[in-house]
Amino acid sequence: MLLTLTTISCGFQKNQPSPSPSPSADLPEVGTLTAYYATEDFAVGENQYKSGQLICDSNDPINRIVDLNANAYKYEGDEGGETYSWELPKSKVKKVTYKMSQLPVSMVGEKAVFKSQEGLIATIFKADINGHKFFSWVDGDNGFKAVYNEEETQRHKEFLVLNAEFVPSWTDETQKWETPINTKDGYIDMYQNNRYSFGEDTEDCRYREGLIGIVEEEWVNKEGWEEAAYSDDGKLLVDQYSIDGSIPEYFSVAYIADKDALYFNGTLYYRQP
Repeated sequence: MLLTLTTISCGFQKNQPSPSPSPSADLPEVGTLTAYYATEDFAVGENQYKSGQLICDSNDPINRIVDLNANAYKYEGDEGGETYSWELPKSKVKKVTYKMSQLPVSMVGEKAVFKSQEGLIATIFKADINGHKFFSWVDGDNGFKAVYNEEETQRHKEFLVLNAEFVPSWTDETQKWETPINTKDGYIDMYQNNRYSFGEDTEDCRYREGLIGIVEEEWVNKEGWEEAAYSDDGKLLVDQYSIDGSIPEYFSVAYIADKDALYFNGTLYYRQP
C-alpha cells in the first residue's frame, strides 16, 4: 500500500544551474537533500527508468538509495513490513546534492511563482475561504459521515496553497497537484521527522537522519480534483474534506536558497520576478 504512494515521487530534472545568484542564500539551513537521477534509459528487472527521471531522493519516507560498492547503488524499501531491494549501476545514475533551507512566509506574500527550465509552473499563493467550509469524516453508527469542522474552518479563513505542475514517470502529460499548506514560526511548514520510520536503526530502509522535506495531502474536494478548487485570484470554490481514513498523497519538497528555487518532485522551479 505504501509502495503505491512512493511512486508519486518520480519526476524529471535537467539539473540546469540557477539563472542568477540567489538573494536568499543566508536563510536557515535545514539539512541536505540527495537526489538520484537516471542518466539514460535502462531497466533493472521489472523497473523501467527514463533518462532524466528521479529514481529516489532522501526525502522519500519509505524508500532510499545507499552506496553498495564501487559500481552499484542499492535501492531498498519497505511496503507494509515486506522489504525489497535491487542494484542500480552507478554508471547510469547521477547523484545530486542540495542544501535545504527554510522558506519564510514573508517571501511568499500574496503569491510566489516558480518556473522550471522546462516551463513547468509551481506557485504558493494566499487563499480566501470565500464562504466555504471544512469537513471531517467521523465514524458513526452507519459508517463514516462528513461533519462540519468549525475549528478548521476558522483556521482556514486565510491560508496558503501549493500548486505545482509536474510530469510523472509513467506519462509524458503534465499533471497538477494542489494542496493547502501549513506555516510554522513564520516559515512554510514543509520539513518534519519521518513519521513513517520504525525507529533509530540506521540499517532500516526508513531511517532518516534529521528532517525530510515532504508535503502530505490533508484536504481535498469531495468529488476529487476533477473540479477546480480555487479561482485565479485564490478564492476557494468548493468545500474541503479531510482525508481521514484515506491514504494521503505526498511529494518531496524543499526550498533551495542558494538557487532561490523550489524543489518539487525531483525538479527545480526557479523564483520568477
